[in-house]
Amino acid sequence: MTLSGYGEAFAQAAAEAVDIIVCYADGRNDYEAAWTLPIDQADETGKQGMGREDSIWNELNVIGVTPGIYNDTVSITKANPAVYNPEFIAAMQNALINVINTPEGQEIFSVYSHTGYAVATDSDYDGARAALKVAQ
Repeated sequence: MTLSGYGEAFAQAAAEAVDIIVCYADGRNDYEAAWTLPIDQADETGKQGMGREDSIWNELNVIGVTPGIYNDTVSITKANPAVYNPEFIAAMQNALINVINTPEGQEIFSVYSHTGYAVATDSDYDGARAALKVAQ
């Protein structure tokens, strides 16, 4: 079964249509309120209720943890040489790192639960590639 996102994964687990879901480390925190709400209600963030009686913490257990997986990227198109060049890429990386290191930047990016950025290398995504192989 292919799921279109975390919300659907949690909903399918709540409906007992799947036995295992793959999600980020704090996923249960994000779906805790919706887990036990009636299905005709939504939590304060708009997540649809899943109608479970017991808590998400009692019903969904962690069975494995991968090494850290980068899950958010800033990508630059290779199709435009005006932006796909070492100078622009370095400037964009530095700008985002500098912005999030300010109180204002922390506030801006808090919606994503981001607390900092780092320059990534291709090998940083090896954990994500390995997880994809397991899922296929």
